[in-house]
Amino acid sequence: SLTAVLSALWLAAVLAAGIIVRKETDKVFDSALQEVAQRVMPLAYIELLNRDRDNAADTASQRIPAVDPHSETITYIVRDDTGRIMMQSHDADPEAFPKDLRPGFHDSPRLRLYTESAVQGTVIVTTAEEVGQRQAAVFEAIIMLVWPLVLLLPMSILAVWGLVEWSLRPLMAWQEEIEARGGGNLSPVNAIDLPSEIAPIAASVDRLIARLRLALEAERSFTGNSAHELRTPIAA
Repeated sequence: SLTAVLSALWLAAVLAAGIIVRKETDKVFDSALQEVAQRVMPLAYIELLNRDRDNAADTASQRIPAVDPHSETITYIVRDDTGRIMMQSHDADPEAFPKDLRPGFHDSPRLRLYTESAVQGTVIVTTAEEVGQRQAAVFEAIIMLVWPLVLLLPMSILAVWGLVEWSLRPLMAWQEEIEARGGGNLSPVNAIDLPSEIAPIAASVDRLIARLRLALEAERSFTGNSAHELRTPIAA
């Protein structure tokens, strides 16, 4: 029962920690989305200003190449006020980015998005990350909290079992001493190193035996005196 209670409390603590980790993870990832958008915004604006005016008719978007091959955790797309894509990260999927998003955070079935606009709404940056990344981070954190419980639960069962058995040894010895006594042995029971919760019971048992011994002695004395007093009348 003690181990079950400890396990339940541990699981409750893990659940509470998981909720806190989820909230803190959302804060960190949302802050990263917002930071990327704010970093990309001036770079996108400068890039657009530096484009050759002779190529103004070129409507192809610019995909930013990766310096080293890697998978992007946060992707982004830069649009103008007409919705045309002007710039995007190398892993960005334009089909997954909803259009006409207002500034702020938004959720889609797959993505967590953040949109920010500048230059009177002519430059719109939308950053996104996979929702599964947050779930995976929280899941790994919860697993790291549960693993100690899985490992320590058998050890705690053995430890509690051994401790309880060791603490009950004086009580078992006291019980065996009581059971081994004959009917005429009314001396105090030898109670040594009993748990503090059991010591008052042992003292009460000794007092009960003492009262019983006094009652029997009084009965023997009365019987002896009565036999002596009745001896002469019976002899006459």
